[in-house]
Amino acid sequence: MRPVHVYAIQCGDYIKIGVAEDTRTRLAALNLTTPHEMRLVAESRFADRADAMIVEGLMHKLLAPQRLKGEWFALAPVNPAEALRKLYPGIEIETPAHVPFAMADATRCLAAATVCVRAKDGPKSWIL
Repeated sequence: MRPVHVYAIQCGDYIKIGVAEDTRTRLAALNLTTPHEMRLVAESRFADRADAMIVEGLMHKLLAPQRLKGEWFALAPVNPAEALRKLYPGIEIETPAHVPFAMADATRCLAAATVCVRAKDGPKSWIL
């Protein structure tokens, strides 16, 4: 079985969250469809496609207020801790009060979602 990746690809003020076996090939294919340069800003590797799909779905839920169309989201301020608290009431999260969603935050959100899935029974506390 080939590993699968959940990725975040940025294009200007937009970000795409998706799943691919080969993120470099996916990025190259997407770059053929737009005059704007896209870049990979975060990815997480999974041996199991089902786990990757769960993380992708969680990322989509975390970023739902910024959804534009399909898997594309506005690169707008978001507080991942608050989004996680809505999805998991009672969860303990240590993070700055407001973290704008940017390249570093795409990595942080993806890491938090990955921890959630790898814990299987759900996390009790995360540090974002």
